Amino acid sequence: MHTKSRKLAVLAVAAAITQSACGQPENAAEAAGAREALAQVTDGIEIDPTIPLPPIVLCTSVDPHATVYVGNGYNVPLDSLPYASKSGSGAYFYEGCGRYVVDLYIGDTHPAANYVLSAYGAAHNLPSSSTLTGELPNNALDCGEYRQWQTFYRKNTLGNWETLGSATQKGAWVGNKCELQLVSGSLPALTGITNTDGSGWDVYRVAVAVKLRSSGQEAKVVVDGQRIIY
Repeated sequence: MHTKSRKLAVLAVAAAITQSACGQPENAAEAAGAREALAQVTDGIEIDPTIPLPPIVLCTSVDPHATVYVGNGYNVPLDSLPYASKSGSGAYFYEGCGRYVVDLYIGDTHPAANYVLSAYGAAHNLPSSSTLTGELPNNALDCGEYRQWQTFYRKNTLGNWETLGSATQKGAWVGNKCELQLVSGSLPALTGITNTDGSGWDVYRVAVAVKLRSSGQEAKVVVDGQRIIY
């Protein structure tokens, strides 16, 4: 990485950390994630300094772009899964926390309905993909320029967001197709979501950003479910 580019990348991530410190207090996990991101830049991970970086933090202090109520009797019944909440454009990339933010209210799903849910972020209608709702590029050049970030939160009993985990992924051309390769973090998808009988709403937040080449792209948050037969 060119020395000037490296410095600019470091400054960009450092600015996100500083912005967090000046805003609403974040939890320790998010602060640690920001420090990890800064270390990754200095370790030589290629980050384009000419575009805005999706901030590592602050996605707990913004309003969601969409709110989805999942469960029988709500706007997304269990038998209608998978369900995708779509950003409609890449405008989210340049405002707020730099991510498409969706809050998931999970209704009573266990044990009565015997469903286990999952949630993940992805691209939607990505240019150079093979299908109308495509999530990944269909050629090696664009695949190498694809980046995706996602962070998952859960609201605790005090009403505060707790970070469950995050992941940064990039495109890798493998066997004549584009696949996602993990760059940092360990949680590219949230699995095993249930809600105990009588507990009311369990609230999760998914924040995702997608970039192809030098611009933010349309993103989506997908909720899926699997019925468990005992």
